[in-house]
Amino acid sequence: FLNGQPVTWYPYHAPIPYVQQAHLDIQHQFPFDLFVDAGYVWTRGIHLPYWRDMNQVPQNLLGPGNAQLNRPYPQYAGINANMEDGISNYDALQLTVKRNFSHGLMFTANYTWSKALDTETISNWYGTNSWIVQRSYEPFANYGLGDLDMPQIFNGDFVWQLPFGAGRHFESHNSALNYIMGGWQLSSIFQVHSGTPFTPLMGTSN
Repeated sequence: FLNGQPVTWYPYHAPIPYVQQAHLDIQHQFPFDLFVDAGYVWTRGIHLPYWRDMNQVPQNLLGPGNAQLNRPYPQYAGINANMEDGISNYDALQLTVKRNFSHGLMFTANYTWSKALDTETISNWYGTNSWIVQRSYEPFANYGLGDLDMPQIFNGDFVWQLPFGAGRHFESHNSALNYIMGGWQLSSIFQVHSGTPFTPLMGTSN
């Protein structure tokens, strides 16, 4: 009934996916209302869903001609299988410097230095080329930088109460000037980060 068509297959005894996590954190309060936090984060995913074509043409049979005839089960097209054997690893150093509002200034700055590795995601994961696997019979050939890997991330925010106007450092004796210049503040949210990986693809059987 399904000859010549793509089919989907689920292993009968599929393992349960799970994630292991560890977090080590050190915090310290410094003078001038400065708070510093340093942490290490480790995450590992095991038995993750890993879809791939189990009817892929073997590498040694790639070449010109009818690729369908070289599939392990030529009576079917692709056999889309969820093998539940994917893995992922994430390691990160996270640093935070924070100052609570004092003397007209508050800020938070975060820096993350990390690496994300897995077997499944690629740069076109959410596009038309999702679930691209180099060799279905050698799934860990795909293990490498994950689609969301950003080695360096720097972000934060600040609020600065400008020192002009009544009750501020630069107070004027002119009430009109105090009214115009007083009560202002600057604030911002910012983020700078590395780019994500790029994976070139070539969709051909030869």
